[in-house]
This record gives sequence, structure tokens and C-alpha cells, in this order.
Amino acid sequence: MKKGAYAFLLLVLIIVLLASLFASGKPDGLEFIAEQLGFIHKGVESKSLLTDYTFSPIKTEATSTMFAGILGILLCLGTIKLYTTLYRERK
Repeated sequence: MKKGAYAFLLLVLIIVLLASLFASGKPDGLEFIAEQLGFIHKGVESKSLLTDYTFSPIKTEATSTMFAGILGILLCLGTIKLYTTLYRERK
């Protein structure tokens, strides 16, 4: 990767870390409507590593949210890298 790409990735990670400090603990739009209309109890909680924008093995909520954001970015970048690598091989 080029030097500029590393700087951009670092900037994105810093933004995610700072933005995660302002994440709301309130329910998102779908959960809010489900609560208002009375069918929130019909929802099924899933067991995953990134439930509710947190990383479940980490117990501190702020740290868990930050880590989940970084992990999400890395997963997206990995998917993009995989796609572009496969696409180039097809040409």
C-alpha cells in the first residue's frame, strides 16, 4: 500500500474511535418503533460477536464499541480488497 493509503486508514480509524465516544445507548429507529407499537418482545436476540454495535468479549461499553467500529472497518476493507483482487484476476 502507498504511504497516502496508510495515512487515510489511520485518519479513518481515529474518526471511528472519536465518533464511537458519542454513540447513543438509545434504541435505533426500528427498535424504537417496535417498542412504540408493542411488538419488541417478538424480536429474537442473536448471539454474535458484534451484537448492538459492540464486541461482546470486551465488557467495557466504550472500549467495546470502539473495537467493534475498528473491526467493522477492517472487515469492509478486507471485503473490498478481496473483491478487487478477484475482479483483476478475471480481466
